[in-house]
Amino acid sequence: YEGDHTAWHVALRDLGVNFRYFTDRQLRRGEVDLKAFKVILLPLTQALGPQEVQRLREYVQQGGTLIADARPGVYDGHCKPLAAGSLDEVFGVKRTGCPEAVLAEATFSGELAGARLAATASRLRVDAGVVAAGATPHGLAGDTPLLLTHTLGQGKTLLLNFPLLSFPSPAAATTPPATVGVLQALLAYAGIAPAFSLHDATGARLRNIEVTRWLNGTTQLVSVFRHSGLPEAAVVKLPRDLYVYDLKARRDLGKRNTLKLTLTPCRAQFFALAPQPLPPVTVPAPPPAQRGSVVRLALTTPLARGQQAVKVQVKLPGGQLADWSTRVVVLDRKGTTVALPVAYNDPVGSWTVTVTELCTNQASTCQFVVK
Repeated sequence: YEGDHTAWHVALRDLGVNFRYFTDRQLRRGEVDLKAFKVILLPLTQALGPQEVQRLREYVQQGGTLIADARPGVYDGHCKPLAAGSLDEVFGVKRTGCPEAVLAEATFSGELAGARLAATASRLRVDAGVVAAGATPHGLAGDTPLLLTHTLGQGKTLLLNFPLLSFPSPAAATTPPATVGVLQALLAYAGIAPAFSLHDATGARLRNIEVTRWLNGTTQLVSVFRHSGLPEAAVVKLPRDLYVYDLKARRDLGKRNTLKLTLTPCRAQFFALAPQPLPPVTVPAPPPAQRGSVVRLALTTPLARGQQAVKVQVKLPGGQLADWSTRVVVLDRKGTTVALPVAYNDPVGSWTVTVTELCTNQASTCQFVVK
């Protein structure tokens, strides 16, 4: 089970998509909104209680896509074997028994989600006790159907009928593009496509890369990470022209739809992608203060949505940095207030505040007087 779980992690990340988790307990208690998901994946989810089964069935009937690899729901919620899989009707299959898994040569053909399948896989661990009962197979291992698609209500399902662990990994250099295409078609069937494409200098798909995205208002924060291998030049193709900021180098890369970088193993690179240039934070000058008081610095952002992270630094009248004042704060359109204490023995004169936006490295300054 753990190996199959990891195989899904590797495959999804290598194909450029992110995922979220929810548990069977959350499913039973109604703590997760299934409508928020385009597709729900069930890796070796062999034990399911009646409440989970009902919610998954309703999810498909209401327009969702459900994908399982092998033997979904062949046990109940207490791991008691069932005569028929609790989701067999949902996947459009029937079971002729529960035989041992069979190692077989598999062939994938036909069309799935607009893609032509023409791939083979050796020593695939298949469930020979499954036959199609309304589902359409897109592959065979002997007489055993594989990659079975089915519709139910407004939604659809796909049963691989083999654990993903036994399928060639898309991260492996020895896996042919046509074999990777089977998994890409599986995602396309669910309406899923990677937000960005990564290629090497020759235009070939890069492997063993994890791209993670976070949404901050209309700005995307993106990390590109190679788990192992060698340094390699890469080209990231963006979906459209965006304003790009290199967060580690703290550089504004301008408006572009491609991004060239060098992948270094075990070193993530971070970028901010925005449809419009990110504005600096507004820093109005505080009123004059006296020793022994606290200066209230009001920060505001022009952003209508999302948050901005800024670094606040203060220089004393002599130009020295007041290291006790350095901090990073996060603010949204409501703004925030930063407290700057002035000690009884601090110098009098003009103090300078610099507030640096951490995505763009743009700095805003103001001054206040200590009397």
